[in-house]
Amino acid sequence: MKSSIQISRHAIKVVSYTSGGGSRIAVKAFNTYPLPDECVMNGVIIDAAPVIDGLNSLKSQVPGAFKDASLVLDGSFVYTKKVTVPGKLTPIMYDRVIRDEFSEVAQDAENLLCSFYALADNPDGSKQILASGVENIHAQNYIAMFAAAGITLTSIHLGVQTLLRFISSKPELKTTPFVLNVIDDVILFSMIFQDGVSVFQSRTRLYGEDRVTIVNSTLNSLAGINQFIKSQNFADITHSLYIGLDSNDMELIASNNNYPDIRFGLLDIYGNSTGTEQVPADAHYAFLNALMPENAPDVFASIKMLERAKKGDKKINPMIPIGIITAAVIAITLGTLLILTTILNIDNNDMRDYLDSPAVFDERNEIDMLIIHTNRINTLSSAVEARTVELNSMPHVHRELFETVLSIAGETVVVSSISFNYVDAKMSVTAITSEEFYASTFVENLRNNALIEDVYYTAYSTTATGHQSFSIDIVQVGWNEEVIQNEDN
Repeated sequence: MKSSIQISRHAIKVVSYTSGGGSRIAVKAFNTYPLPDECVMNGVIIDAAPVIDGLNSLKSQVPGAFKDASLVLDGSFVYTKKVTVPGKLTPIMYDRVIRDEFSEVAQDAENLLCSFYALADNPDGSKQILASGVENIHAQNYIAMFAAAGITLTSIHLGVQTLLRFISSKPELKTTPFVLNVIDDVILFSMIFQDGVSVFQSRTRLYGEDRVTIVNSTLNSLAGINQFIKSQNFADITHSLYIGLDSNDMELIASNNNYPDIRFGLLDIYGNSTGTEQVPADAHYAFLNALMPENAPDVFASIKMLERAKKGDKKINPMIPIGIITAAVIAITLGTLLILTTILNIDNNDMRDYLDSPAVFDERNEIDMLIIHTNRINTLSSAVEARTVELNSMPHVHRELFETVLSIAGETVVVSSISFNYVDAKMSVTAITSEEFYASTFVENLRNNALIEDVYYTAYSTTATGHQSFSIDIVQVGWNEEVIQNEDN
C-alpha cells in the first residue's frame, strides 16, 4: 500500500491506495489531521511542530502506507510560467532558461529547484513548456519535517504537474476552450486551455467569511480571464470547470446568470478508480498525485539522491554550500547510466573547435557573455552565444583561459557548461566525471595554473549511478583588480 500526502492550510490529508494499473488506483483509506490556524500559509510552513505531530499521528494510523509515501506541493513558493525554448536546447539545458525567467521574482534564483512540463511543439521547431521553480528554502523545510517524523519520501511532485498530466489524459478536452479553476482552501488557481494546451495560469486569494461568499467569489476571476482571452485573440471559453468544490458548491455557481454562454461544471478526477467515495473534494491534489506514475518527473529527485549519497561510502564535503541541489538536478536529468557513460567518453575537442570560430571571439577578445552547453548524446555539439561590448566596462577575458580549462579537463572530466559573470568577475564551470578523484585532480590542476588566481566549489553531488557532478567558480589573475578599477572609473 502507498500513501499520497497533501498539506493544506487547515489539515494534512492522506490518501492510502494501491495501484490498479494505468491511471487507476484503489483507495483503501482516507485520513486527515487538523492543523491550527497560521501553521501553514499558502503552502509556506510557518510553524513546523504541529505538522510533524500530525505526520507522526497519521503514520501510526496507517504505518504500512507510509513506507511508500509521496508528497504533492502547491503554494506561493511554486513559480509557474509558460516559456518558449529553442528547439536546439535539450531538456538538460532548461534549468538556466527557467532560472532566468524567475530571476526577478525568486529570492534565490541561482538555487531555485527547476522543473518543467512539455506543452507543445511550435512550427518553427521551438518548444512550449510550463516552467516551474521552487524556492530551495521551502523544499528543505518540507524535507526536514518528514525526516523529523521518520518518513522517507519516495517522490515529491508539484500540484500543477499533476493537473496537467490529468488534463492530457482527457482527449475530449483537447478541442474545448475552457478555464480550469482549482480551489484549495481560500486559494484559486486558474488555468486557461486552448486546443488542449495551457496558455495562462494565475493564482488568486479568495476573500469571504463564509462558504457562500468564497465560492461565489470564484466567479469574479472570470471577468479578468475573459479580458485576457480577448487581448490575446484566443477562442472564447465555452466551459468553466472546477476541482475542489462539491455538488452543493456547484449549485451556488450555477445560480449565477452573468455568463449565459459558459457552461459550469465539476471536472470528474476520479474516473474508474475505486474507493474514491472516501476522498473529499478538497483532497484533490492528494488524489491526483496518487495517479502520477512512478517514473514521472520528480522535481526533488536531487534531494533523494543526496540523502542516499550521505548514507553511502562516499562522503560529501560538509563545506559544500546549499547550491549542491542545483547541480544535482542537472546531473539527475542526464538520465540513465548509458547516457552518462556515453557523455563521459566524449572528448572536449568540439568545444575547442567552437572557440576557434570567429563568431565567438573578435580580434580584441572582448566578450559580454559566453555560454557553452553540451547538446549531444551520441554526437556532441554546442550552442554558443557571444556578443562584444566596450572593454573598459568589464574585466578582460583571456581566450587562453577557456582553452586551459578544456585542456586540463582532458579525457577524465567532461565540461557541460561554461559561463562568465562580469559583475562578480567569475567563470562558472559545470562538469561531470566518473570518479571523485578526477574531479579533485581537475580542480587542483586549475589552481596550480598561472592564469588562475583561485578556484572553489559551488556545488557537488553524487548521481544515482555513482558518477560525480560538480560546479566550480574560477577567478582569473587580475580580474579583481580590473573590477575595482572599473568601479572607480
